[in-house]
Amino acid sequence: MRLGSDWQRLHPLSPLLRAGRVLVGAIAALSEGASRLDVRPLVAGLFLVAALVVGAAAGWWSWWATGFRVTDDEVELWTGVLFRRHRRVPLARLESIDVARPVAARLFGLSQLRLEAVSDSASEVRLSYLDHDAALRLREELRARMEKGPAPAGTPSVPAAVGGREVARVATGELVLGAVVGRLVWLLPVVLAAMLMTLAARGPGLAIVSGLALGSIAAFTLVVVGLAEAERLYGFTVREGRGRLQITRGLLNELQQVVPIDRIQAVAVVEPLLWRPFNRAKLVVDVAGYRGGAHEARRQAAVLLPIAPHDVMVEILHLVQPGLRIDDLSLAPAPAGARWRAPIRWRTYCVSWTADHAIMRRGLLRRTTHIVAHMKVQSLRIVHGPWQRALGLATLHLDTAGAQIEARAPHRGAGEAEALAWASREAAFARSSASPSGGVERRSVAGRVDPVEVVAYDERWPQLFAAAARELRTALAPWLVDIEHIGSTAVPGLAAKPVIDIQVGVRSLEDSAHIVSAMKSLGYEYVPELEDERPERRYFRRWAGGRRSHQVHLVERSNSDWWDRHVHFRDWLRAHDDDRDRYAVLKLGLADMHREDRPAYTDAKTDFVRAIVEKARPR
Repeated sequence: MRLGSDWQRLHPLSPLLRAGRVLVGAIAALSEGASRLDVRPLVAGLFLVAALVVGAAAGWWSWWATGFRVTDDEVELWTGVLFRRHRRVPLARLESIDVARPVAARLFGLSQLRLEAVSDSASEVRLSYLDHDAALRLREELRARMEKGPAPAGTPSVPAAVGGREVARVATGELVLGAVVGRLVWLLPVVLAAMLMTLAARGPGLAIVSGLALGSIAAFTLVVVGLAEAERLYGFTVREGRGRLQITRGLLNELQQVVPIDRIQAVAVVEPLLWRPFNRAKLVVDVAGYRGGAHEARRQAAVLLPIAPHDVMVEILHLVQPGLRIDDLSLAPAPAGARWRAPIRWRTYCVSWTADHAIMRRGLLRRTTHIVAHMKVQSLRIVHGPWQRALGLATLHLDTAGAQIEARAPHRGAGEAEALAWASREAAFARSSASPSGGVERRSVAGRVDPVEVVAYDERWPQLFAAAARELRTALAPWLVDIEHIGSTAVPGLAAKPVIDIQVGVRSLEDSAHIVSAMKSLGYEYVPELEDERPERRYFRRWAGGRRSHQVHLVERSNSDWWDRHVHFRDWLRAHDDDRDRYAVLKLGLADMHREDRPAYTDAKTDFVRAIVEKARPR
């Protein structure tokens, strides 16, 4: 095929490498045939020469019919001998540009350039092969055009192309041990089961022999798998710079892979059972639009860190999910009803919602923590299967533009799943509509700052209530009927705003003038404007150190609906740790989202509170 002046061909040695693949296939076929037929050396030699000639001719013909060019907007590729194919990939659709160096290509100083575009089907374009320096220059030229910047000069070395620091390098020994130890948890039960079956059928002597034989085969298999893993991931290095992570790996077949940080949709932290005593973890990422190659190739390309100590994992996780403090998370388990849906694993189903991220953990033998930024969620789905509906459960799915990680929170309470979905949507909206100053206007009350702050449970809160209750009983003695400690500070173990919530029941609100005077004598501030919304309540608050420390809800004790609703809510959370923990996760996440907007924080809790009140209502 004749090409225009702006078109380029692949390297002239590309046909030779293709012929080499044909020759390897011919050798394999000859070896298999030689075991059944009497093949003379001369015939075998002629067969291999013929295979080499045919392979070279086919490779040259394919090379002659292939050409590519790069324009300001797209990459074009002509391929095919009998059936011509003209493929055009817009630069705006490119997701990644990687350089691969198979062992045969490296012998000749060649590389393969892999272009990955956003697509629902085959999205990978491979230029096999180019001179290595030319492949690096073309990669940087394509990146510069994608970023609308000037094309840089030739960059023959990988560190220069990345222009960043090395953040992780995995030792070969760790790779082998990780591959072997991580799979022991699956093979040991198989060996044990075989020994028990043989013991029952043949006696202890044969059981020991069979166990040793099967164990030897398993150990050999593990060593082979470990060495193969070490070859594929040999020299695994992660470098960071210019908003990208570059991964270099492979002994015989080297790959230089670039991961744009802003295109990462989700992250998975994988901790196999036998890795945990050694404090090791694996990081996997889901990059938007990546569909190329076979399933196994996509799975391998998603590995951001094959194995590393916890502190190294946390450092890289912070690069791809800024602001996430994974060690400080409070994870809420699934409700007790989930034990009937997943009897063994239900305790491993945990979630945590923060201002920026949804975190979901599950798995017993292979614990996996999925992390999705709320801003990356494309859609939210709540699925209720027949069994789940009977148990009052639901599974929340968070769909992103990626395809490797399935982020879901299995078997949550139906009301909780709705609340989590709403919180995720609200967080994404808050981030997308945030002002340039980074948030809404700070709320203040009479010159006092009153942000939403949720803290860990404090053992002093019951004592603070008791002290306040003694004061109130004395000051309100002529009108008082009952007094209760309500709200989150009344529930042991529950994270809460450090404000003592007090519910006071009086005979009649007709005595409000005298009651207000008595409350002011104790240092409480009366807030009458809230009575437009709730005329049945009188609200008071007290301050300490510029922050609210106490709040009193004063109602007629005969208003049983108001009174009982708050008391039943408190008592339910005191008796049900699973709902208490889920409420804590929700409150912590909403406090991060609405730190300066107390009404929005309260409104976002409404659905969850209503669901608990309904469950707590006496039947």
